[in-house]
Amino acid sequence: MQSEYQTQRILAGSLREKLGLVGINAASLTENSIRRTVTINATISGYVSAVNVNIGKYVNPSDVLFELINPADIHVALKVFEKDLNKIQAGQRVEVTTVNNPGRTYEARVKLISRNLDNDRSATVHCHFTGANKELLPGMFANAVIETTTEEAITVPEEAVVLWGNNHYLFVQEAPGKFRMQPVVVGSTNAGKTAVSSEGGDLLSQTVITANAYTALMKLQNKAEE
Repeated sequence: MQSEYQTQRILAGSLREKLGLVGINAASLTENSIRRTVTINATISGYVSAVNVNIGKYVNPSDVLFELINPADIHVALKVFEKDLNKIQAGQRVEVTTVNNPGRTYEARVKLISRNLDNDRSATVHCHFTGANKELLPGMFANAVIETTTEEAITVPEEAVVLWGNNHYLFVQEAPGKFRMQPVVVGSTNAGKTAVSSEGGDLLSQTVITANAYTALMKLQNKAEE
């Protein structure tokens, strides 16, 4: 009898632990509170992206019943080719645009760089967004620009720079309605902005034509021919 009592006690303890795994307090159970269904609470906030079970299906402990998405922790996976991997570091700033809405830019940071190369000689770079973006959904296609270096520079809209002959110029205001062509050295262009520098003066204190600069160049050429 003592042996059977110990066996039943161990069995009861085992069942108590199993009930605890699904959130049921065995001590609060009575013959009137026992039910055929239980509520399974998710460990994270979010929404269900996939349901892999249906009513009446038998499942194993290793089966994935549901897939959950936490919208506050959506990240972007980028493909970076082998020749560019040495330029990528964790923490670098990333500008992401989606194929559906290329005019909207989202900021992210490089979080993890894969050390395995795929068949196309590329590796996956995982980036986390700096803020929650409810309009982003899992599975979206995106393009991204990773800032591999950071330096201060004077920038102007790309269309403010004109190429005439072998040199680049900005139209700098000398007086209201009067402009002159200022030679500049152009640097890199990113997101519609071009880095410029000039030995002929401080560009920061100048007013320049920022749009339709080629129209101004054509007017200047026509005036010179008259």
